[in-house]
Amino acid sequence: SLKPGGVLIYSTCTYNSQENEENLKWLSEQLDAEGISIELEECWGFTKTQTNGIDGFHAYPHKVKGEGFFIAAMRKTDGFEKKLRKQKKPMNFASKQEIESINPYLKEPKLFDFIKHNDLFIAIPNRWKEVIHEFNSNLYIISEGINIGRLKGKKLIPNEGLAFSTALDHTQLSTFELNLEEALNYLRKENFDFEAMPNGWNLITYRGLGLGWANRIQQRVNNYYPTNWRIRMGS
Repeated sequence: SLKPGGVLIYSTCTYNSQENEENLKWLSEQLDAEGISIELEECWGFTKTQTNGIDGFHAYPHKVKGEGFFIAAMRKTDGFEKKLRKQKKPMNFASKQEIESINPYLKEPKLFDFIKHNDLFIAIPNRWKEVIHEFNSNLYIISEGINIGRLKGKKLIPNEGLAFSTALDHTQLSTFELNLEEALNYLRKENFDFEAMPNGWNLITYRGLGLGWANRIQQRVNNYYPTNWRIRMGS
């Protein structure tokens, strides 16, 4: 932990406010820290922001030389060193019936426990369950385990995280292999030849590797590759 009077320099390679300004706010509250006032030369091109009295600086690539990043500094003010919280958030485990609907998708389901975040089912390795539980009780977790999907009745609506996982059992589901051009069209969320695709959910693959999911309904195919991940560059 940070000692009284100690300085924390916080830097990321993103401009995402959740990872920058919101984390600064959280850190300042957890550490009882105050911002260190910093004045930079205007000609350096940094863009200044302020959160909870803490100065942060964005280095945008079109304004500074080199790669973009974010940086801020804060100092711990008091003599009280906070400990990890002892209270543990209860983990919301999947029911036996829900697990029965998920198990067929995994090669070795016995290696995993299944938890729910809202309606999303996540597989976490048995051996890391206590560690993940401890992290969840003390840290803000962005991602953990394998995002399996959501259940609609007993039917799984698979998540893209499952498509990428080496734990996925390809033999238990319909896969649809694409060539390079078709795979790029899929990743752009553009049209591709699906004439030979079976009805229902299909794992889209290229050279045997999962890219994502598509659901064929008669003469229509719904591409479930996340829109915000799609390739924006043209052919």
